[in-house]
Amino acid sequence: MNLTIRPIVDTDLPSVAELESQLFSHPHSIDQLQKMVAAHESCWVAEIDRRLAGYIFASFGGGQADLLIVAVDSKYQKQGVATRLMEQLIDQLHSLLVDSLFLEVRASNQAAIGFYRQQGFSEIGVRRNYYPLSSAIREDALLFKKDC
Repeated sequence: MNLTIRPIVDTDLPSVAELESQLFSHPHSIDQLQKMVAAHESCWVAEIDRRLAGYIFASFGGGQADLLIVAVDSKYQKQGVATRLMEQLIDQLHSLLVDSLFLEVRASNQAAIGFYRQQGFSEIGVRRNYYPLSSAIREDALLFKKDC
């Protein structure tokens, strides 16, 4: 497996948006993704043999960062892609003197929660009724923090 991590470029966005729509019930639109890239957020893609395997987006400022998205194509999950993306992000945040990385995750997403804990994140709170499940039902978000 030839895994490469590199900064995202505009030509990646259609593939990222397509994968986003496959993985998430409420995906970001290509316009939202373009705005994140244009705002100079930390945006990285993972490629395996020149095919999109995953991506990570974070925003940062004032010594703190927020993990916005981390996603891995289902055919590449459990192969270290998310770990490599997270390592790339953390390396960048260290160089920017960021102290803490925050995220929120659906309370039902046990796979992601396990991954974040494995990466050294600690649960610090709950946002009640944060994520939409349907028009009338919402789900809690668990808040996590990692010291960089």
